[in-house]
Amino acid sequence: MIELQRVNEAAFGQKIADATFKEYWFRCKAKSETYNEATRVKISASSIHPIDYVAETARLSRLIDSYN
Repeated sequence: MIELQRVNEAAFGQKIADATFKEYWFRCKAKSETYNEATRVKISASSIHPIDYVAETARLSRLIDSYN
């Protein structure tokens, strides 16, 4: 994405606009860092995927069934 922003600003803007208001699964890592006596939480996304509603519904259904 950074390379696309440098090479073609219009295409980068269109890519961002296409992703706006869509739902995605994010796998994130959070880490607490202290620097100059200030603690900050650093969060980075390790993967991003569009939500597969059919697969997620099946997974949740299996999870609910496992409680019975």
